[in-house]
Amino acid sequence: MLEKEKIISIPEKKEEGPKVFKRVYFPKEIPEDESLSIARDLTPLTAEGFMQNTTELTEALIQDVRNHVCGSERLVVAYRAGMPCAFICSSLIEVDEGLLYHLEGIIVETALQGNGFAEEFVNEELQKTRADLIGFHTQSKKMFCLGKKIADFSTGLAHMYGPTIHSVKMVGGVDKGRYGSCLYGDIERFRPDAIEEINWMNGDALICIGSIKNKR
Repeated sequence: MLEKEKIISIPEKKEEGPKVFKRVYFPKEIPEDESLSIARDLTPLTAEGFMQNTTELTEALIQDVRNHVCGSERLVVAYRAGMPCAFICSSLIEVDEGLLYHLEGIIVETALQGNGFAEEFVNEELQKTRADLIGFHTQSKKMFCLGKKIADFSTGLAHMYGPTIHSVKMVGGVDKGRYGSCLYGDIERFRPDAIEEINWMNGDALICIGSIKNKR
């Protein structure tokens, strides 16, 4: 059974600036009022990550964030200067090949992108949980490329464990219509990063599952 971590301090890539602190939550053990408070804190970051309007954060959006992050088994929030700057939500699933880390969501603020922070963040989680495989759905080239740095994706594993990570309508390595429409609010801004091989406008998502590289 995984030990319940408290707060971990990790240095940023740059020497200057405030440090990043990470806190691990187990959503199913969090009281309702606390889960709502966490969701409120994470909603602006989520809206930014999905290119949505960050000036009008509705109760419906806050509730949507809460349902998503609190539906996972594990939530890791990175804080900088007292404010959330990134988070990962995930669940762990036992499969024949070992432990599958279902990456249900990752958001990293713009200021921390492009310097390896996201890759380091995910790799630390994989090492901490002792996972053997990672799986997620995406419409984003950036997310797919991040995953390829971490794991060797396999069509066979996608077919085998797609249902395990809740793929609904699998056609090859694609979950057809998973999101109903584009997951990102500003379609024109997202378009250059969209995976062209899928019908992302109609909500398709690529199923990415693979064995973790350089497993320690």
